[in-house]
Parts: sequence; structure tokens; C-alpha cells
Amino acid sequence: MTPAEIAARLRAGESFERAVLEGIDLSGENLFGANLAGANLRGANLANTKLLRANLDGADLTSTNLRGAALSRAQLRQAILQGADLTECVLEGAELQGANLNGAQCVKTILASANLTDVIASNARFEQTILTNAIAIRADFSDAVLDTVIFYETDLRCALLPSSLIKCQFDRAIFSKLDRDRGEGMVLEAIPGEAERADLGDRDLFFASLKGVCLRGANLAGANLEMADLSQCDLSGADLRRARLQRTMFTRAKLIDVDLSGQDLEMTLLKEANLTLARLEGAKMVMTNLSDATLDGAIFSHAFLWGANLTGATVAGTLFERTTFKTVDFSGVNLGSIRLAGLSFQRCSFQKTNLRGLNFTGCDLTHADFTDADLSGAKLNQATATQACFARTKLEAADLTGLQAKGAFFGGTIANGARFTEAQLRHSTWTGAEAGFAHFGKANLRESCWMSAQAKGAIFGGARLEWADFSHADIRETDFSNADLTRANMHAVRDSGAIFVGANLLGLRKTDVDRLEAESYRPPPREKRI
Repeated sequence: MTPAEIAARLRAGESFERAVLEGIDLSGENLFGANLAGANLRGANLANTKLLRANLDGADLTSTNLRGAALSRAQLRQAILQGADLTECVLEGAELQGANLNGAQCVKTILASANLTDVIASNARFEQTILTNAIAIRADFSDAVLDTVIFYETDLRCALLPSSLIKCQFDRAIFSKLDRDRGEGMVLEAIPGEAERADLGDRDLFFASLKGVCLRGANLAGANLEMADLSQCDLSGADLRRARLQRTMFTRAKLIDVDLSGQDLEMTLLKEANLTLARLEGAKMVMTNLSDATLDGAIFSHAFLWGANLTGATVAGTLFERTTFKTVDFSGVNLGSIRLAGLSFQRCSFQKTNLRGLNFTGCDLTHADFTDADLSGAKLNQATATQACFARTKLEAADLTGLQAKGAFFGGTIANGARFTEAQLRHSTWTGAEAGFAHFGKANLRESCWMSAQAKGAIFGGARLEWADFSHADIRETDFSNADLTRANMHAVRDSGAIFVGANLLGLRKTDVDRLEAESYRPPPREKRI
């Protein structure tokens, strides 16, 4: 009987159950609903064959060519597909319970909604394969090659997975009984032996995606999660010891009570993540994004944060003991309950941040940016703020005694009533600042610039103000007793009531009439052309 005759009889509905058709060529034939249950099709050529809803239960398809074949809704229970070529084969909704796929080639194969319960697929190759909404309970993928496989919402309870899961997508996949609740009232039935929690320890999940998976208490110890996407995952209490987490995405993930001590979190994305009570002692957080994250009660002792983003994060009760911050963005963070004294904040940004009454005593604020921040009543005693920016910062009643702030910028600062006693402020800029009744006693303000500043009633007793520029400043009732004003510039100042008792006025420059005339010059209106 020729292959064409066999194909015609199959289309006519004749059963070839348990038939011996080894090596037959039925490529390209339309065999919709054919009955080939238990048939011997070893080495057959079924490339591009249409076998939709066909019955191949128990069939022997060893080394069969099924490239491009259409097997949607086909029955392949207990079928033997060892070494079969399933490249670009469509098996959507197929029944493959207990099938043997050892050594099979499943490249660009579609297995969406297929049932692969108890499938044996050791040494098989799955590349760019789609298993969306599939059932793979107790499936054996050990030693299989899984490259860029999509397991979206696939049931993988009790399944055996290989060590390498690079670029695979497991979004909303089911790994344990914790994933049975699918939302909207849908709860999956329990299965015997299902795991209490997911176990992906020591797996290579580089660039993999596990978005929305419940990994609460999961074993991820030693896993490679570099560049993996775990957004919206519940990782509360998960074991992440020895895991690689560089560039991992944890957007809106739950990491409550997770131990990340000593971890390298370089460029890790933790935006809007919940890290309540997390332990990050000694963690390295270079360019880490913690914006809008919940860090309440977390421990950052001895951690190193460089270029990290903490904008909008909550830090109630967070412990930053001996933590080092460098180029970290704290904009909008409420640091009211945090002990900050003695910490290093080099090049950190506190723009528009409420820092009222905080204690920065002894902190290293070199090159820090406090633009538009509120430091009213704050303590910066003996702090270092070399070349820091305090543009338009509120420093009213703040205590900056002994501040080391050479070259710092205080333009537009409101420092009324603040204390800068014995502060080192050489080359600092106070253009347009308000420093009424501020105390600068014995401060070093050499070559500082006070142009158009409001310093009415300020105290500069014993201060060093050599070459300081007070042009157009308001220094009414200001006390310069015993101050050194050598070569200082008092051009066009308002100085009624100012006190200069004991001050060194050698070379003091008063109002320059020619300059004042030039500054007040207004060009004549332009003539209208007729």
C-alpha cells in the first residue's frame, strides 16, 4: 500500500491503530482526526503534515520528522517522541501526558495550553519554545536545554528543571502551592507532593523573567539572577544567600525580612520595592535604584551606597550605622527619625528635602547639594561641607559651629539667626543670602562674596574677612568688632548703625562713585523710526 493510499484511507476515517508504518512519508498530508493510536511511525516523515485532533496515543514516533507539523488538540498520551524533530511544530492544546520526549528537538515549537503532565524530556532541546498556560506537573526537564522558553502561567508544580534557565520567561508561573490562588476567585486544586515553596537554588536565571511569581520563603540560594526580572514578586523571607543580584529588577517586589547582607546590588532596580526589616549590612549598592522604596526598619549598617537613588523612599526606623553614602539622591526623603551624625554623604543630593532639626554633627557633606532644602534648626556642628551647595536653603536657627565649608555656595540661602561660629568658610558665596542676626564670630570668611546679601544685625566679631566683597549688601546694625576687613569691598553698602570697633580696616574699599554711576546707568529710549 502506497503512502498516498494510506493517507486517503486515513482521511476517509479508517483506523490504523497499532499499524506498522515505520519510515513512511506522509509529509504535507491533511490527516485531520486520523486514528494512529499505538502505531509504529519510527523514522517517519510527517513534516508539515496536518494532524489536528489526531489520535496518536501510545504511538512510537522515535526520530520522526515533525517539522512544521500541525498537531493542535492532538492526543499523544504515552507517545514515544525520542529524538523527534518538532521544530516549528504546533502542539497547541495537545494531550501529551506521560509522553517521552528524550532528545527531542523543540525549536520554535508551540505548546501553548498543552498538557505535559509526567512528560519525560531529559536531554531534549527547547529553544524559543512557547508553553504559555501549559500544564507541566511532574514534568522531567532535567538535563534538557531550555533557551528562551516561555512558561507564562505554566503549572510547574513538582517539575524537574535543569540548572540553566537563561532568558526563560516564567511570568505568573506556578511553582508551589503558594501560587494556587490565581486571583478573581480561581484556586487550583492541590496535587500530591506539591512543594510548600519554590526551589530555584543554584539555578542560572540570567536575563530570565519571573514577574508576579509567589516566591515567599523560596530557596534562591546561589541562584544567578543577574538582569532577571522579578518585578511584583513576593520574596518575603526568601533565601537569597550567595545569589547574584547585579542589575536584577525588583520593581514593586516584596522583600520583607530578606537577608541581603554583603550582597553586591550594583545597578539593581528596587523601585517601589518593600524592604521592610530587610538586612543589608555591608551591602554594596552602586547605582542602585531605591526610589519610592519602603525601607522601614531595614538595616544598612556598614553598607556602601554610591550613585544610589533614594528619592521618595520611606526610612522610618532604618539603621544607617557607619553607612557610607556617595553621590546618593535623597530628594524628598523624610530623614526625621534617622541617626545621621558622623556619616559620610559626599556628593549626595538633598534637593527640596525636609531636614528640619536633623543632626548632621561631624558628617562629611563634601560637594553635597542642599538646593531648596529645609535645614531650619538643624545641627551641622564640626561637619565638613567643602564646596557644598546650599542654594536657597533654609538654615534659620541652624547650628553650624565649626563647619568646614571652604568654597561652599550659600546664594539665596535664608540663614537668619543661624550660628557659624568659628566656621571655615573661605571663598564661600553668599550672593542674595539672608543672614539677619546670624552669628559668624571668629569665622574664616576670607575672599567670601556677599553681594546684595541681607546681613542686618549679623555678628562678625573677630571674623576674618580679608578681601570679602559686600557690594550692595545690607549690613545695617551689623557687628564687625575686632574683625579683619583688610582690602574688603564695602561698595554701595547700607551700613547705618554698623559697629567697627577694633576692626582692621586697612585698605577697606568704600563706595566707588564711578562704578555706582555705571551700575545705575540706563540707556536712553530708542528713537522711533518714521
